[in-house]
Amino acid sequence: MIGWCVAGASMAVIAGIVLLVLSLLLQDVPSGRELRVKLLYQTDHQALRDACRELSNRAKAGDLKPGMYYFLPRPAPEIAQFPKAILDLSPGHVDVERNGMVVVAMRGALDGFGAAFYPDDYRTSSRQPLPLGHKEIIGGLWYYDDCYDECSDWQQRLDSLRPVTGSR
Repeated sequence: MIGWCVAGASMAVIAGIVLLVLSLLLQDVPSGRELRVKLLYQTDHQALRDACRELSNRAKAGDLKPGMYYFLPRPAPEIAQFPKAILDLSPGHVDVERNGMVVVAMRGALDGFGAAFYPDDYRTSSRQPLPLGHKEIIGGLWYYDDCYDECSDWQQRLDSLRPVTGSR
């Protein structure tokens, strides 16, 4: 009888721990749609381009080591010094390349999308076409999306995410 009580209590504790962990993992995880809206339609693109340019210049000057800086699950300590426009986006990671390219990846893996910054001298120093970029947001700042080339109507889908202003 005591064995059944101990087993039951143990199972209740384990179930509680599992529920707690699941709730922490699933809380406030924005969808790909929400992140696309945030990046494309709720972000000051001039400020984002300036922030990327700052990281690019810091990397070229040797003040920031080129590499990938993760925001999740364990933030890299260097991101504390990143410009506010990038921090406000809460991307999955930021990749700073030696050639000055900066990638602000909102999501990676199978649903990868984000913004790619190319410094003014990128085209002259690199004879390749732009590695990322399906849609120029503003000069030097491009939107990229792994799904863009897979659907012929992807641009219309992105346009449909634009919030309607002036209506309630």
